[in-house]
Amino acid sequence: AQHADDVAETRLWQFLTGRTVVGIASKKVLGKGHVVRPFLHVTKQQLKHHAENHSLTWIEDPSNADTALDRNWIRYRILPALEQRFPGIRERLAELAPSNLPQVPKGPFDLSRSELDARHVRGWLLAHGANPPGSTVQEIIRQAHARADASPEIEVSDAKTVRRYRESLYLVTHYCDFAPQATTPGQDLELSNGSLTWEMGENGLQRGKSYELSNRAHLPKTKLAIRVNQMSKSLSSLFQESGVAPWLRDGWPVLVKNEEVVCIPGLAIADGFKHSSAKGQSYAPTWNPKTE
Repeated sequence: AQHADDVAETRLWQFLTGRTVVGIASKKVLGKGHVVRPFLHVTKQQLKHHAENHSLTWIEDPSNADTALDRNWIRYRILPALEQRFPGIRERLAELAPSNLPQVPKGPFDLSRSELDARHVRGWLLAHGANPPGSTVQEIIRQAHARADASPEIEVSDAKTVRRYRESLYLVTHYCDFAPQATTPGQDLELSNGSLTWEMGENGLQRGKSYELSNRAHLPKTKLAIRVNQMSKSLSSLFQESGVAPWLRDGWPVLVKNEEVVCIPGLAIADGFKHSSAKGQSYAPTWNPKTE
């Protein structure tokens, strides 16, 4: 369990690596649930004493002894020296007030309305649970002013990057694209990078039909078009006109029948496949990509 000593180590590590000094969150979202840390105000010694008095056992992660890792180096080399020179340093670090940053809402960072400085960018990143070093924050600010046709991408963690699209910054989480599979209208699917849902209506795809659910990354280049209103339109043009961000396009689902693009969920249904019915026999698909 993470405890007050971990908070002190984390705050010192955040300071030394140029991050915002915020410590460890007592609660955060993880998937459909939450991670809760109830012992952040209890020291390691107190927890160990309680465990020993009640004959409790615990698992010790072998990597905790590896001083090649920054946090362990701080734990075994730096904090003991600081404690000897400044008794009570752990408690003071654990009680340190978080940085007073602007409250920036989650979602896209609007470059036309938001102040583009380190404090606002940090506040925006923290709203999404990201806390990169200062050099990364400065790179985000620099890349935000890149030429209009550029597509800057700044890594902020192993699975997250900051991207710019149409005068806004986005914190993008990377998900694996789903594997092609068979599907039928009305069949809701939870996929690796989002969810496909269907709504019954008068215009859509006919119930009972079967299609291959693929995406642009898996389609041959010769098939990257859909016929709408008697005109062939490339998927790239359709995505651009619909305001779909570039990093979502390859993973966006595409319904295919006999190598012909039938439908781009939420965007278009091909001529010859749109089914009109007032008896609930048609389903229109919507794609909800994962963004967190």
